[in-house]
Amino acid sequence: MVSSKINLPELVNYYGDLTLAEKEFKAILEVDSRNIDTWLNLGNVYLGQGNYEEAIATYLHLLTIDSLLPDAYYNLGIAYEYQGDAALGAFYLGEIAYLQADYPTAINYYDQHTQGYWSDPNCYQKLAECYDYTKNYQQVIQIYWKGIKANPASDALYINLIWSLQRYGYVSEARLVANQGVKIFPNSGKLKTISALLLPIIYESIEEINFYRELINEGLEDLISIVNNISITSILDKGTLFDMTRWATNFFLHYQNKNDLEIQKKYGHLLQQIMAINFPKWSQISNLPQVQDKSKQGQKIKVGYILGSDISSLLWGWLRYSDRSQFEIYCYYLGELGDSLRNFPMYADYIQQLPEDIPSICQKIRGDQLDILVFTEIGLGVKITQLASLKLAPIQCTTWLHPVTSGLPTINYFLSSELMEPIEAENHYSEKLIRLPQLGIILEKFQVPELTKDRYNFNLSENDLVYLCCQSVQKYLPQHDYLLAQLCQAVPNAKLVFPDSHWSDNIAKKFQQRLQRAFNKLELDIDKYCKFIPRQGLEDYLSLISVSDVFLDTIGWSGGLTTLDAVGCGLPVVTYPGEFFRGRQSLGILQLLEVTETIASSEENYLEIAVRLGLDHEWRWQIIEQLQTNYAQLPENTECIRALEKFYKDALFSKNFEEY
Repeated sequence: MVSSKINLPELVNYYGDLTLAEKEFKAILEVDSRNIDTWLNLGNVYLGQGNYEEAIATYLHLLTIDSLLPDAYYNLGIAYEYQGDAALGAFYLGEIAYLQADYPTAINYYDQHTQGYWSDPNCYQKLAECYDYTKNYQQVIQIYWKGIKANPASDALYINLIWSLQRYGYVSEARLVANQGVKIFPNSGKLKTISALLLPIIYESIEEINFYRELINEGLEDLISIVNNISITSILDKGTLFDMTRWATNFFLHYQNKNDLEIQKKYGHLLQQIMAINFPKWSQISNLPQVQDKSKQGQKIKVGYILGSDISSLLWGWLRYSDRSQFEIYCYYLGELGDSLRNFPMYADYIQQLPEDIPSICQKIRGDQLDILVFTEIGLGVKITQLASLKLAPIQCTTWLHPVTSGLPTINYFLSSELMEPIEAENHYSEKLIRLPQLGIILEKFQVPELTKDRYNFNLSENDLVYLCCQSVQKYLPQHDYLLAQLCQAVPNAKLVFPDSHWSDNIAKKFQQRLQRAFNKLELDIDKYCKFIPRQGLEDYLSLISVSDVFLDTIGWSGGLTTLDAVGCGLPVVTYPGEFFRGRQSLGILQLLEVTETIASSEENYLEIAVRLGLDHEWRWQIIEQLQTNYAQLPENTECIRALEKFYKDALFSKNFEEY
């Protein structure tokens, strides 16, 4: 809660001689220019002197040092009030309430701000975020429209409205807004891309999947036409094209369970073309150092890894068990290093937080003169996908952490897993496919912590046969809903447990309504068989796994991290491997553990296995014991590391290069 107004006489009493205090604080800052407490005290002294302009400038500077400092926001708001600008002060008081997650109070202050600054787009954005956190989705939409009316020149409000509409399940409305935005902002590359590539998060039917797939193909052709026909005569033209790469990746396309190769190649060539226009220096292979046979010169091979999200932590073994007599390891990361990546610095020879702007990033990486650069997860984040569209090292690779081809002509190899790839997998990639032994990574086992919750805490009874369905909602395709309904028809005390969607309650509701139709066809009460629970923190999530009986994998895009969590807790996994890698991750994990009885050969067999695990208590416990034993005895096999390093050497300078 935001506290009461600062009393100026109290400041005088606290600091004593304000002129002397000002000199003392300035002297400290000459020695330590980033001393937060001293900057705050100096601002307070100016405030006590009635020098509001200097006080405001000091607090604003302080926020450049620590943008999350509540006292700075509060004092700044009060300073504006004393200066006579209560509306502007209200914005900063709203900021402190926002930081404290006191969204009703923040909304009140932001509303006050709009009374005096009715055209401030940042305030409308913050208001929308507050209403989003309180799950008042209709109010979010209204706030954006109000902001757009007040700021007709702000394409950012259009873009954020579109993103919100997509997250709330209103994708048709989102596409209409995007098309309208393109007409109003013809130079907005982001809106052009959004208009062309926007997809639903979940689908109602196979027909809807096919409909939107056609739209994506048409949209891509439109974008390609724009790039091919635009006259690059000004910075504005280049900026429009670069803007087309800055909205998002085509992330949701990959959940349609189709062969995305041709679409990804079109998309990849489009990105590469745009990035080459804007950053020609970093797109030319001629600017790279020539590949040398360093083994003959006694030099180490320089391998760089650009880390993405926390999922990059799966590659820890590639660094830890690297042969340092032959390889020098460079790690780069964007933003802050996540908790799960905190051990990476000890395994790398060099680790570097990359700057924000692309030229500086390229200058840094090119300056390290790498032989091989690995982008750990192309397609999950915008910046890493932009960088992968350039040529920063002679050989560039991506990995199965995002298990879809990048389609980028700048990426030479896709580092994958022999246990997860189908026989004909080469047909799914624009890159040369490298099948590393086993999973292609070293499995990091974990000890199941002491349980903090039992079934009672999740409102589950001891009589329930709990089938855990914990995948992201976009993985559940409509053509497979019938399997869940038929499972509940065959297992009377089945309880399917779904964590809520992280996208929005609206998306969760759309999924529930779709699932209900499948249950209605069998005259089953969905409320009896399905339980939708809030998303859990890590400890509670592991407790939920441990109180469950069966893990139901999704078909088309299987579990990866979630499957590893399940087998680590000894939970039987029912999986039906798909046609593409992304639907075969659980297959590879179960094959590695030599627990293959729950790998289905068809949708019908998937249902049979799931039913048997529910009804055959003895068999289920045999699977559990087998999982626990094999998981505990699984060695840290470094075969995949040796194969990876052999590939690196061969790809660089071996006579066996053509094999790759």
